Amino acid sequence: MHDTRKFIQTRLLFPKACSHAVTLSYDDGVQQDRRMLEVLDRYGLKCTFNLSSGLLPESGGQWYLPSCEVAELYRGHEVAAHGLTHPWLTRCTHARAVYECVEDRHRLEKLVQYPIRGMAYPYGDYNEDVITALDAAGLRWCRTVAANGGFALPERFLEWHPTAHHSDPKLLERFDSFLKIKEQLAIFYLWGHSYEFDKDGGWSLLEKFCQRARQASDAGECEGGASIYFATNGEIYDYLKAAEQLVFSADETIAVNHSSLSLWLRAPQGAAVEVPSGAVALLG
Repeated sequence: MHDTRKFIQTRLLFPKACSHAVTLSYDDGVQQDRRMLEVLDRYGLKCTFNLSSGLLPESGGQWYLPSCEVAELYRGHEVAAHGLTHPWLTRCTHARAVYECVEDRHRLEKLVQYPIRGMAYPYGDYNEDVITALDAAGLRWCRTVAANGGFALPERFLEWHPTAHHSDPKLLERFDSFLKIKEQLAIFYLWGHSYEFDKDGGWSLLEKFCQRARQASDAGECEGGASIYFATNGEIYDYLKAAEQLVFSADETIAVNHSSLSLWLRAPQGAAVEVPSGAVALLG
């Protein structure tokens, strides 16, 4: 039987033949996001910002960003949910947990005018009942706070563990290890809160990380001289889910792309092959 997950891990490439992806996830929608966005945009990195819409003022506000600015401010990035009132979800009834997720989705969707499909657990708090509530609320991925230092694809999108928090003293060392990964997909997933950059030289660290990531991408430091795929959580989710719709011949030399996205594959001899939506590819 064809092992789709193993094939995706070892033979799939990210768009434009990239073997490495970098994604960020930052919580709460606070004023410091403005400065963070300036840094991200300068270097071309992408972030998913997780917001609790029930805490956002309509205008003004000293801590949280006003809801009237959300759509424009986060343009080019991604808005995701964070629980309507940022509750401890394991302390909620199942019905309340579903409501916190659905209503947050509903209000955020009115602001940004696109479906909200992802989330980050408030306080990193979750259990199996909470995961079931998120699924019922139509959410498809959710970030934990259990940074594992790894670069593998998520085994379960509603329990998506990041690589590191930006305060990790080995952050740049981990990134250099990430660049050395070969013959499989690798994701460097950074998380945190932008207000944390206000202490302990955090803004300088953010600048260094983004600069290093851009430099590595431009210099083709990844396997085969490839650049890095800078993406939101949602873009990575969509791409990996699209890859699950690939259909292969028995000997894995023919692939049919039944998804709506172009997909990139690593042929047995190592060459990168683009398979447009609906197309058939001969992998050799």
